[in-house]
Order: sequence, then C-alpha cells, then structure tokens
Amino acid sequence: MTRTNPTYYEVIHPEIVRVGVNPSTNLQIIGTGIGVQKAELKRFDYVVRGDASTVEGLAAPYDEEETQQITHLEKLDSATDFFKFWLEHQNSDQTSGRVFEERKLQSA
Repeated sequence: MTRTNPTYYEVIHPEIVRVGVNPSTNLQIIGTGIGVQKAELKRFDYVVRGDASTVEGLAAPYDEEETQQITHLEKLDSATDFFKFWLEHQNSDQTSGRVFEERKLQSA
C-alpha cells in the first residue's frame, strides 16, 4: 500500500524553560539545572498566554512584543495569604482598570 499523505511529527519537550536575564548574561549548566547570578535575573510582570483556538493565539509566544494575549502577574511575598488576597480581589482586573459584568446563574 502506497501512502501519499504527508507525515507530520511533533516534538514536545516539557523541560524547556524560559529564563529572563539581562543582556549578555551567561547561564551555567549545573547538572540537570541552570545557574545564574541573582543580580542578572530579569523579572517580568506578565506571561504570554495565547488562545490556541486562534491563529493569533498560536503565534503569540513567537510574537511577544506585539501580542495582546498576555496575563499579568501579581507580585506576592511570603507574608501574603494567597486565599485572602484572592477573596479580596476576586473577579477584578488588577492591571487595565476594566470593569467586568458579574454573571449570576439561577437554578431551575
């Protein structure tokens, strides 16, 4: 039997990570990990999160400078009670000032 359809292969590597560092910084491979001086780390207040059901969403991680598909991160310290913070700020946008319409479902 001769197959005429092209074959598609996908390689997924769950151990690939992005590390934000200042320009010209060298990462050291140490065993199964990486090392970098704390002063060289660059912190971001967002992550790219593309909607995989759209072409723009699939391209988002590769077009980081132009995409609008990002999620902002809230900086919490070890003294912050995560659940208390969430309850006090639930259903609110912490970055753009947008107001969300609360949806209430009624049982039948």
